[in-house]
Amino acid sequence: MKRFLKAARYIGIAIVSLGLLAAAWGAFESNRSKRAWESYRREAAAQGIQLDFSTRSPIPEADNFISTPLFKKLFEGAQNETAGYQKELEKRLSFNRDSKAKPPAASWVEGERTPLEQWATYFGNADILEALRKFDPELAEISEAAKRPKLRFLLGSTETEFPKGFSCFSSLRSLAQLYRLRGAAALAQGQTDLALADTETLLQMAGALSRSDNFLGEILFTPALIMPGLQIVWEGVERNQWSKDQLVRLQNLLQGIDLLEMKRRAVQLERAFFNHRIEEEPCIFSKTFLHRLQKHWVLLEVNRAYDRDISSMIDPGRHRVYLKPKAETEPPTGLSSYFKAGELMIHQAISTFQKTNLSIASTQVYLDEAVISCALERFRIDHGKYPSQLEALVPQYLVRLPHDVISGEPLKYRLKDEGGYFLYSMGANGTDEGGQVVMKKEGCKGPDLEQGDWVWKIPSSPSAIQ
Repeated sequence: MKRFLKAARYIGIAIVSLGLLAAAWGAFESNRSKRAWESYRREAAAQGIQLDFSTRSPIPEADNFISTPLFKKLFEGAQNETAGYQKELEKRLSFNRDSKAKPPAASWVEGERTPLEQWATYFGNADILEALRKFDPELAEISEAAKRPKLRFLLGSTETEFPKGFSCFSSLRSLAQLYRLRGAAALAQGQTDLALADTETLLQMAGALSRSDNFLGEILFTPALIMPGLQIVWEGVERNQWSKDQLVRLQNLLQGIDLLEMKRRAVQLERAFFNHRIEEEPCIFSKTFLHRLQKHWVLLEVNRAYDRDISSMIDPGRHRVYLKPKAETEPPTGLSSYFKAGELMIHQAISTFQKTNLSIASTQVYLDEAVISCALERFRIDHGKYPSQLEALVPQYLVRLPHDVISGEPLKYRLKDEGGYFLYSMGANGTDEGGQVVMKKEGCKGPDLEQGDWVWKIPSSPSAIQ
């Protein structure tokens, strides 16, 4: 019995000693990781890197497109109320002709005009502009709201809840389709001022979104506003309908949309939001002692990965996009290497960023090509033909030529023997395929961005496309 009590006493002493050592080690490790994180924060602040989510400046409602009455209700009230209004708004912006299949969307990338004859049939052989007059109140409100300089989905709030912007994406897409159809119909009837106004509305919305601080998932909607606007721009250029003054206005609007800077800010916001959730609300990370202990190591690793692997994939200053990280991801350090939490988050962030980079890069290329196309059309109006080299546009029609955001080289330009031209980037695969567009497989609409070139092409004459 004495031996048992003696052994139990030694075991108890050992357990207490180990507990004290674990506590001392935990306090040391926690203090060490916290010091390392705070040192990193100071260095980041000195370089102008924003890590604090709470410092995001609010936007006054008068400056925010999304606070227009048509959309404001989507962000107010209980969830069931906003869901009901969302369905009501989508119905208001729909054609309400469920018995008929809508004509397929045209794609200027494929050299297609909007199929206006099919649309006229869809509307019962009515004049398309007349058929669209039912949407005049909504379109008038949106066109006025589009003049506001910002578009942020949190309505100027600095709250740290996840954004609600996805609730209005469907309605915004419907509006973009309405503007695209009305703009194309206006061009067909020679009403270039109306077509220009509708194009400006789409590009102004995209520009407001690009100048605001929104989350990564929300900025991915920007191409859905830009591509319909470019359809109208392309159809007007292809028909030689835009005047010089109209081309200057379009060119200035297109040049004012910087998707690379928009994405840089979105990544910075996502990074700051992640930091806030881990630093201020550790319960969402893990409730275990060991995982809480590694919190600052995870913050340090993920933020270093943003610097090394994610932020380096986009360079607005040089107008470049890199579809893969410049450097290999380093293995995690510190306590989190035992749990791989930091490593998992890093790879998830890099994978998401790579996927979104392709969409943003291709849309920026199309914007740059549209800018050059407006300048080429102005040159053609003045000289009766297109220049043999793009350099002839500088400085009278362009201050500088945009380069390919993927390769960093000049965009490819080739005149056709029968007239017209090809203007293209070599795309994601980096191979010059002579302006060849590779379309997605059957059942999917649009170009395959991972293959082929990213092309803006103008046919030999306005009659070449029917």
